[in-house]
Amino acid sequence: MLRSPVPIIDYAVCLALIVAFISSMLLHQPGHNWGDDFALYIHQAQALLSGEVPQLVSENTFMVRQSDMQFGPEAYPWGFPIMLAPVISIAGPDFAVLKMLESLFFVLAMGCYYLLARRFIPKSWAFAGMLLLAFNNLYLHHTSNVLTEFPFLLLMLLSLLCAERFFRRQHWRYAIILGGLSWFTFLIRTEGIVLLPAYCYAVWSARQDFSDGGWRWQKIMLVSIPPATWFLLDTLAGALLPRGFASHMEITGIGSLDTLRENWQYYPAKLTWMLTGFKQYILFFTLFFVCMLTGLYRLRTSAAMPAAVMVQLGVILLAWPFREHRYLFAFLPFALLFATAGLQLAATRLKWLGAVVLIPAIFVLILHLHSDFIHIRRNLASPAVMAGPMEKDSRDMFRFIKEKTDKKDVIAFFRPRAMHLYAERRSLVVINNPLALVRSAQYYVFRTGGNNFYQQDTAFLRYRPFNSLQTVYRNPSFIVYKIPPHVQ
Repeated sequence: MLRSPVPIIDYAVCLALIVAFISSMLLHQPGHNWGDDFALYIHQAQALLSGEVPQLVSENTFMVRQSDMQFGPEAYPWGFPIMLAPVISIAGPDFAVLKMLESLFFVLAMGCYYLLARRFIPKSWAFAGMLLLAFNNLYLHHTSNVLTEFPFLLLMLLSLLCAERFFRRQHWRYAIILGGLSWFTFLIRTEGIVLLPAYCYAVWSARQDFSDGGWRWQKIMLVSIPPATWFLLDTLAGALLPRGFASHMEITGIGSLDTLRENWQYYPAKLTWMLTGFKQYILFFTLFFVCMLTGLYRLRTSAAMPAAVMVQLGVILLAWPFREHRYLFAFLPFALLFATAGLQLAATRLKWLGAVVLIPAIFVLILHLHSDFIHIRRNLASPAVMAGPMEKDSRDMFRFIKEKTDKKDVIAFFRPRAMHLYAERRSLVVINNPLALVRSAQYYVFRTGGNNFYQQDTAFLRYRPFNSLQTVYRNPSFIVYKIPPHVQ
């Protein structure tokens, strides 16, 4: 039996993903920035390999609780460290390798986006949406961070692809795989919990397909397999690994009216900026939002599970009191899918609309490609080490702390998890109460330049008892103060 030829657009997708992967690799800079979420992910992966998980969680718990602000969880969900562990066991915590892994997660996620989108909209429209994401400068640049956005998006999309297969085939094998993928998505980021209610909504939307011949116990058992698998795996993981993640409900400001108002102003502007590069967002976002709602209504049944995922992620974005454009990375592909579906519906009724939309879409894509080219050329011309723990001054400071301080000493530093990883000393953040500095730490490390938003100015060192701190190390970027015992 002859196979049908592969459509040329599928070859174009593969070529685009290869080019996107190479582009992201060319944008990588040596080192890592100072956002030290990466440090705990790497440290947890190393703890899994060395069998020192309880010790790491205990030390990080001390650091979080002794700091005068909660800078992070006592332990992150273990999914991403589990993914990093095999790579670190072979190559060590080499940022070049870890960033290559991030690029791989990214292009695989883009491929999964295309495979999912083409189930609901024409292939050409799915391909166009994938191009806007795959060559988006912010997405490509983010592969230079060892963080969870891209592995989370990849597992989310794989879960949805598996769900599509399960609802079509209604086979227990896909039900088990779906439960496992959904659980591991949650194990990477807790927002993955949205897959459970999304699955329930999808089952309800497809209830007629499952109830052909009546809701016999076999059908009830079948649709129960994914959540049962999820809860079983989560119970086993909870018995083997400490949770450590603080409840989201403990965060002040979550879901408040001020948070909702500020986020509703912030994220539409950021979404517009990410897609178009323009800061004037009202007109574009209004049109985008109308198209998204139209597509959501059009696909509310056929794409029930992706629709429910997008709505829940949107609610989380609006309710969460912390704002960063990277939080949009998981939401934007779903919003783009439904906006494209709404636009495609309009284009089928207004034949001229497709051509009108095509011109600005090509223009925006050219802008992204031009920006990518400029950044790649600049990075190749002067591949400077990223401002962060891998800079020479940072490495010298960490070496001093590791060699000249006692293992029991506590170091006050604006990035405690980086200090813990690279200097092997417990560390804490002191920003609101300087007295906590002299009570809890033996050394205070001050960074003299850059964005130090978890660090106080040194003006307080002019006053008693802080003026008796002794300078024991200095380089162009850091000053290390020793806190004498009589001050403590």
